[in-house]
Amino acid sequence: MQTVRVMSIIGCVLFFISLIFVVTFGETQDNDAALGWGMIGCLYGVALSIVGIVQTSNIKKKRK
Repeated sequence: MQTVRVMSIIGCVLFFISLIFVVTFGETQDNDAALGWGMIGCLYGVALSIVGIVQTSNIKKKRK
């Protein structure tokens, strides 16, 4: 389960970086829909990563 936890942490970092890039470089014309879906995808990925971290922590606590 250590691998899942590490992957979740990496996922959190990557999605925050993606969100920063979407907000930073989103000032061009005619890309509102793409930016919106990109932000939704980033937020979903962050939520999924947080859930993965919580689940692995719960499994680790149950083993003790």
